[in-house]
Amino acid sequence: MGNDENGRCSQYVSLEKHIHEGEWDAANQFISSNPEVVTAEISIFGNTALHIAIFEGHMNIVEELVKTMSEENLKIKDAYDLTVLGYCAVVGNIQMAKCIIGKCRTLLSIGNESDDFIPVVLALTYNPHGTEMARYLYSETPQEDLMPGNGSNGAMFITRAIYSKAIDMALCLLKSYPKLAIALDGNGRSPVEVLAGMSFTYRSGNRLVYWKQWIYNSICIPLAHDTNQIPISVQKSGMEKCGQARNIKLARGFVCNLLKFLEIDQIYELKLLHHQSKKLLLRMCEVLPGLNFQQLENGKVFEAIIKAVKQGRVEFVTEILKACPSLVWCREKSTDRNLFMLAILHRQDEVFRLLLRYPAKNPHLATVDNDRNTILHIAAMFEPSARRNTVPGAAFLMQREVQWYKEVESIVHPSVSERTNTIGKRPLELFIESHKELVKEGEKWMTGTASSCTVVAALIVTIMFAAAITVPGGNKQETGLPTFLNEKVFMVFIISDALSLLSASTSLLMFLGILTSRYAEEDFLKSLPKKMIVGLSTLILSIATMMITFCASLSIILPGKSWVVIPVICLASVPVTLFTWMQFHLLIYTVTSTYGSRIINKKAKYGS
Repeated sequence: MGNDENGRCSQYVSLEKHIHEGEWDAANQFISSNPEVVTAEISIFGNTALHIAIFEGHMNIVEELVKTMSEENLKIKDAYDLTVLGYCAVVGNIQMAKCIIGKCRTLLSIGNESDDFIPVVLALTYNPHGTEMARYLYSETPQEDLMPGNGSNGAMFITRAIYSKAIDMALCLLKSYPKLAIALDGNGRSPVEVLAGMSFTYRSGNRLVYWKQWIYNSICIPLAHDTNQIPISVQKSGMEKCGQARNIKLARGFVCNLLKFLEIDQIYELKLLHHQSKKLLLRMCEVLPGLNFQQLENGKVFEAIIKAVKQGRVEFVTEILKACPSLVWCREKSTDRNLFMLAILHRQDEVFRLLLRYPAKNPHLATVDNDRNTILHIAAMFEPSARRNTVPGAAFLMQREVQWYKEVESIVHPSVSERTNTIGKRPLELFIESHKELVKEGEKWMTGTASSCTVVAALIVTIMFAAAITVPGGNKQETGLPTFLNEKVFMVFIISDALSLLSASTSLLMFLGILTSRYAEEDFLKSLPKKMIVGLSTLILSIATMMITFCASLSIILPGKSWVVIPVICLASVPVTLFTWMQFHLLIYTVTSTYGSRIINKKAKYGS
């Protein structure tokens, strides 16, 4: 056989083609004439015929090739150090994996040479949809292959299971080997560090709308969980409604359609994920007591709690500090900032309130970082990524920044406000300097919103003033009084017209006040939001009463024409509803951010 330029036998090209195209008869004829070819590298990437058949998904060829190969032949690796079982793990074909494992179980313990990852780890590492394959391989893999001290496979399996939302598998392995919580995976990260940064594993990382929140709270997680089981609380209520139905299939169909419409399945899976994640976290926390400083550092526990504080994972911080209270003293290496400083810098109010409950909070509040920044200096800094997506505009972000500064200022010693950092800046000076651009953005947002609303309010004032002068039906020539003065609907017209005119005028004045504001930092705290609240609420009222005025006028000039009046009245409610729907959330947010709960609850007895 002559060799080609790639060093392969020229005849292998045809065999490779047959395998790729699933032509087993032609491939088998070639193999029968050349039995040694089953172990040969027939592609430029060092693949054997079985590697290629697995990649192409030809189950029949895989079964035939496995029959002809010995256990040693099945252990051959390709150019990427993958065995045929490793290929199955990456591709995600469980049936092929079963076929190969039936012939050679030792492949379950053979890793690739570069990372030494065994197949069960490869399934979670290189296959984004490899959860089911990993479940099968995990059930077959000897657990000692994943134990601590036997490479990084155990830690890698847990971290990848967390990434893949397969928390139950991670929890199962961690129950057997608790020390894997602080073992390092192939990327130098520990499971406890990875869990700290996963937003989907915590309720605080998943903001649900109010009706989904209600469903979330009402769902019960059964102790013996079955993933295909309808949530107990929902199942019970659904069967109570449909229990008397003669046709059980229709009842079940109704319940299933209702659950699908309300997205209960997804909410149930989310709550189950949070439930499993908490159990995993509690299992990890059992390992922490008794560990020394070096063990905590090597296990990335310090990095884990710092990451959780920055990202606002209050559930993680709560449990890990319960297990190891001394972690409250850890500091970020690069900046020498403590957890209190980091919570303030990243505007994590829930975490900060939690930390304030610790009796030794005063030493933390009095400390400084590498640049001699006090905790008030930290509050004066602007971290652009900190909770920016939770506010509807730059003006409210600026309001939140001022609130943070004021709240922190209220809990530190008065002398802190006069201390300077390494560049000679006092906290207030640093606040003004670091928020210059945000003030400009807030001013632009406020003036843009106020300008748009001013135009609408001015139009309503003009229309309502004209309507008050030219009343429907005109005036009597003898007295000059309105023709329909004694009609009840006319009084509705006059009152709603007056309310619309007055509320639109009030709104106009409020928005003009916003446009002429000085836009100092303090203005964003109370002054501007108050004007926005009054302006928006009166503008919504003016639009609603304007529509009432229009409907009353129509009723006056078209008496007895209800077939015209009623549909028009219904259509008149559409613009009011649309405008209210678009602006109401802004109004509610403005009210809650201005008059809602404070960042620091002054009534709470921190440290008690």
